[in-house]
Amino acid sequence: MLVQIITVLSALGAAAAVSPKHSAGLPAFSYFLVFLGTQCLIVQVYRIFIWPFYVSPLRHLPTPENNTFFLGQLVNQTRRPSPNTEFLSWMRRWPDASFIRYLTFANSEVLLVNSLSAHRQVVQTKCYSFEKPIWFKRLLGEITGNGLLFSVGDAHKAQKRQLSGPFSPSNIRQLYPVFREKSAELISYLEASVSGSPSGDFCVLDMDSLFIKTALDVIGVAALGVDLNNMSSQGSSLNFFDNYHYLFHQPELGSLVTLLNAFVPLRWMPLEVNRKFRRAVADIRNMLQELVRERFKSGKRAGAGESGKDILTFMLQAMDSGDAKWTEEELVDHLLQFVTAGHETAATSLVLIMGTLAAEPQCQARLREEIWKAMAQTSELDAHALDALPYLNNVIREVLRVSSPALMVPSEAQNDVEIDGVLIPKGTALMIAPQVIQHNPLIWGPDAAEFKPERWEHLSETAAIPYAFEAFHNGPRSCLGKGLAMLQIKTLMADMLTRFSFEPVDRMGVFENPSFTLRPKGGLRIKVKRL
Repeated sequence: MLVQIITVLSALGAAAAVSPKHSAGLPAFSYFLVFLGTQCLIVQVYRIFIWPFYVSPLRHLPTPENNTFFLGQLVNQTRRPSPNTEFLSWMRRWPDASFIRYLTFANSEVLLVNSLSAHRQVVQTKCYSFEKPIWFKRLLGEITGNGLLFSVGDAHKAQKRQLSGPFSPSNIRQLYPVFREKSAELISYLEASVSGSPSGDFCVLDMDSLFIKTALDVIGVAALGVDLNNMSSQGSSLNFFDNYHYLFHQPELGSLVTLLNAFVPLRWMPLEVNRKFRRAVADIRNMLQELVRERFKSGKRAGAGESGKDILTFMLQAMDSGDAKWTEEELVDHLLQFVTAGHETAATSLVLIMGTLAAEPQCQARLREEIWKAMAQTSELDAHALDALPYLNNVIREVLRVSSPALMVPSEAQNDVEIDGVLIPKGTALMIAPQVIQHNPLIWGPDAAEFKPERWEHLSETAAIPYAFEAFHNGPRSCLGKGLAMLQIKTLMADMLTRFSFEPVDRMGVFENPSFTLRPKGGLRIKVKRL
């Protein structure tokens, strides 16, 4: 049908464009250009204004109506207090739908994965029918390279298998001294801030900026075995931390260019923000290449952290034993993704946990009681002891359920695939928003939007299904660093809660939008008081 319509309309348009009235003296090549331009215009008009409304086989799925001309739901989404606001409102309207279809830029269709069954099939049983879309690869890939995040099919299976060793639970526990060391530095900073305040008893700090710095310090030593503030390379005037901070905190023009470049190539433009971006990416990759080469050349496998262990060490040991095989470029890509994902996940989670606990003094008190009780039974809490604290585990999981740090996981169908009776054509865009499944009242009950750590003590049969909790994703593409992030968070929270109390100055409610993580807008000020 599409071919017939385009053929007829193109013929009519071309005939009008080259009618005798206007054809005198017009070269044949101009006729061709006019014909081609007319055909392209008709195709785009059909794709944008006819296909999604009158032809698409997905048009009968639940679809929100209040679209903006040409932009679909894009304007509505960016005007809300959170990037998830519209997703959650649609889920509450159609809680039992497998997919919710919405339109975005140029009226292109996106399927929001909504039901538990649909989630299970998209992330598990049929996960290799979906890949990251091109725009997402261009958005992040120009910084992180390919790595595990963008590998597909058998290549992804092989990479995941090889990386499972370095990220095994036993190896993650060996990183515990790193977390202890960095936690002690954080406590010293908080002590100094309180002591240096006018009252000498409490201070007010922006937890967002504090945890951004802390989490990057931790991941630098845990992943690479180095202090990122001191990591540099020849020919670079900035260290790793400064370059990394620039890439993820660009000026307004730089952020706009980075966003648009995902759809229209703009890095070639002679702009200062492009020059700085390219230099920062090159410097970071050079630093990692020098680190890897130095480790290989010297035969030194252990990093400089207190424990002498880090993810790079475990990866090199896996290569020595023959369990894994990576090129230098692949190692750099993996390390960049570990640093980026590990930092963002931990920093955002810590901010959300602290913001929640500051508003829940009774929850703070119960956590302290549990931690102090465990400390009375041992000289020092180790990784096993932290993992055995049920209420601490439940509080962290509940915060991540109510306020998932990861906002969305985009993908695209690589072939026609049927899920829950819905035939999804090849090329269709899908979106997983963890909060959608984690707030669904059919799964978590009528109080799904409320913070209740106690719910984890008696989960319903449906809520206990792994795919009902997507904060770290599930299936073959689940987050490889989940164990690392959780142990880091538990270590920092246990030390902070047993030395300080926290009260809200700012309350969470309005978040950065658009954003890739759920970060409070304007930061999050918390009153820190010594116990």
